[in-house]
Amino acid sequence: MGPALAAVVVAPVAMFAQTWVGYNNTQDIMLGFRMAGKPDLVLDLGSYTTFNSAKTINASYLTGVYGSDLDGISWSASGTIGDPNSADWKSIFATDPITTAWQNKSSGILGQTSSKIVTFGGNLNTAVSLSLQNVTLLANNALTIVPSGSSLDKSYTYAMTHTGTGNFGGTFQGNIESTLPTGFSAGATDQQMSFYELKPTDTTGTPGAATLVGTFDVAPNGTITYTPTPEPSTYALAGLAFLGFAGARRLVRKI
Repeated sequence: MGPALAAVVVAPVAMFAQTWVGYNNTQDIMLGFRMAGKPDLVLDLGSYTTFNSAKTINASYLTGVYGSDLDGISWSASGTIGDPNSADWKSIFATDPITTAWQNKSSGILGQTSSKIVTFGGNLNTAVSLSLQNVTLLANNALTIVPSGSSLDKSYTYAMTHTGTGNFGGTFQGNIESTLPTGFSAGATDQQMSFYELKPTDTTGTPGAATLVGTFDVAPNGTITYTPTPEPSTYALAGLAFLGFAGARRLVRKI
C-alpha cells in the first residue's frame, strides 16, 4: 500500500441519507464501538482496497451515540478477504492494541476467524433488512444496534464477547480491541491502534509478523482518523511529506 495523498472524510450524520448498502463479506472493513448500557456503533468503512488513503471520521458519530464522555468505550476494526463458501481464505485484517505485531498463520487457522467476521457482517445485514434488534441507521453504512445478550444477538458486542473477549469467540490469536481509559475525554492524548493484514501461510517454520497496513486513532473529542503506512520503498521519498501530513492532522484536530 502506498502513502496517502489526501484524506477521505466521512461527513457528519446529517449529510447522509439513511441507507445501509450492506456489508460485503469478501472485502469490507468494519469499525465497531461498544460501551455497557449503550447501543453499539458500527461503521462499514468499505473495501480494504481504499486503505492506502487516509480517512477522517467525524466526531459526531461517537458523540451522537455516547455523548461527550467517551471513557470506557471499547473499539476495534476488522475485515476479511475471501470466499465465505471456500476454505481458500486469503487474508484477514485486525487492529492490534499491543506493541507486538500479530503473526501470520495457516489458512485453516485464519479461516476460523474469517468465518466469524463474515458471520458478524452478515448478521448486521440481516438485522437491517428485517428491522431486528433495535437497529437505527445513522448514515450511509453507519448504524447502532442494541445488544440483546441472546443466542440471536447480531451486535458487535456479541461478536467480541461471546465465549471470548475481543477475539471473535476465541478463534483469533489475541484481543483486537482497545478501551478508552478513565479521563480520556478530558485529556490531550489520542488512543491509537496498529492495523495489520494477516496473510495465510502453510509453510514450515515461523510464519512471521503480519503486514502493518496503517494506524487507527481516536481523539478525545471523538474524531477518528486512519493513516496508512507507506510501502518500504516509499519511506525515503515520502518521509518529509508524511510528517507534514501528520502535523497537519494534529493542527486540524485542535481547531
